[in-house]
Amino acid sequence: MDPLLLSAFADPPAAAGNPAGFVFVKGTVPPDAAMQALAAEVGFPETAFAFPPDAKSGAYPLRWFTPAVEVDLCGHATLAAARALWDHGIDARDAIAFSTRSGILTARRGESDSMIWLDFPEEAAAECGAAAAAMVREALRLPGGCMVLKNRMDFLACLESEDAVLEFAPDFAALGALPARGVILTAPAGERAAALGCAFVSRFFAPQCGVPEDHATGSAHCALARFWAARLDSPAMRGWQASPRGGVIAVQASSPAAGRVSLGGNVVPYQAK
Repeated sequence: MDPLLLSAFADPPAAAGNPAGFVFVKGTVPPDAAMQALAAEVGFPETAFAFPPDAKSGAYPLRWFTPAVEVDLCGHATLAAARALWDHGIDARDAIAFSTRSGILTARRGESDSMIWLDFPEEAAAECGAAAAAMVREALRLPGGCMVLKNRMDFLACLESEDAVLEFAPDFAALGALPARGVILTAPAGERAAALGCAFVSRFFAPQCGVPEDHATGSAHCALARFWAARLDSPAMRGWQASPRGGVIAVQASSPAAGRVSLGGNVVPYQAK
């Protein structure tokens, strides 16, 4: 299995995007341990494994592995998988359906832009209770009034400013002890995010999954899309994930009843930064 290496949610030269490995498994499905070992060897935040499409549904089974664990949902590696399949024989005019742990996810080319758009489940965050919120504030050394929410995967903390997000110094041991996949920090756009055409800024930490700080996290934006749509009164915007490589993710929130979100981004060949 020789993985392709790509960067998703890249917006050169401002954002180098999130590295992803991609493997298309044509023959015998390898053992989980073999896929996990390859993902660890690649060392990227995620490596995606796609398999031939189901004869009835046409959907490609897709699985995602960090260097340490298999995960339930990943945006940037799905974006990379779609680009790789289009580049290697799938008609770019056709949408691609993926069968995953989080249901059917689809990818399509933008009609009026160069981006790839993913249809994902919305992972709205809600109040998590006083005790859990206090635990998160203590682990992150946040002020007592800082808003803390949670969805089925992650905690989400809203800070007072872009600078507070950029200057946050994580205690990875404390973060890794929290009962969640990871922690999303976010704030309204300041000068740097606004210069990239973005309405909000974020960072994402998941030491529990072997990813201390992720570069550009599509699944986190499944929560951020609804969070900022409600506060900025706009269903469509862009977010800047202020990691060392940086990522730019376009989001379009549907109605709350629909429970879906569109994530848009560019994919380029991987380059070390």
